Amino acid sequence: MKRDAIAAIFYVSNWWYISQNVDYFNQFAIEPLKHLWSLAIEEQFYLLFPLVITFLLHRFKPRNIIQTLFIVSLISLGLMIVIHFITGDNSRVYFGTDTRLQTLLLGCILAFIWPPFALKKDISKKIVVSLDIIGISGFAVLMTLFFIVETKINGYIMEDFTLYHLQLYSLLRLRYILLVYLLNF
Repeated sequence: MKRDAIAAIFYVSNWWYISQNVDYFNQFAIEPLKHLWSLAIEEQFYLLFPLVITFLLHRFKPRNIIQTLFIVSLISLGLMIVIHFITGDNSRVYFGTDTRLQTLLLGCILAFIWPPFALKKDISKKIVVSLDIIGISGFAVLMTLFFIVETKINGYIMEDFTLYHLQLYSLLRLRYILLVYLLNF
């Protein structure tokens, strides 16, 4: 536990757990600091991303930065899929900054395309109906997956694991970026 605390202090808990082959899904291990892995990923991002974005802003147009962030996000998603299918190590995929970067970058893309003071106040009925259909369809797909798909992990049936397995969680987040884009153009 001493080493877990040191890793937590320096915001590298996630990489420490990867190096120690800690199984995130083992509910019976006594690891009271294991939940700090997510804070480690956030802090790593907050420490490095300002440097990266400053570099990019001085050299590229915002449109190119958005494209770059999207490509890196797709690479992160691809890395998550490849690591999962090659090694089968769900904890490596779960703890890795490189495999979790996609969701943080999607938030950054949203920040670039969301002009908070220029949002349209009146939204056309066509867009509202389209977004309602997308939302209801997405919800229906999620509920269907929750009830019809079962995957065993360590002998336990995990009904919602398929969302993680198919990477639908990250892909479904893209709809919010599309929503903001549709509302502004």
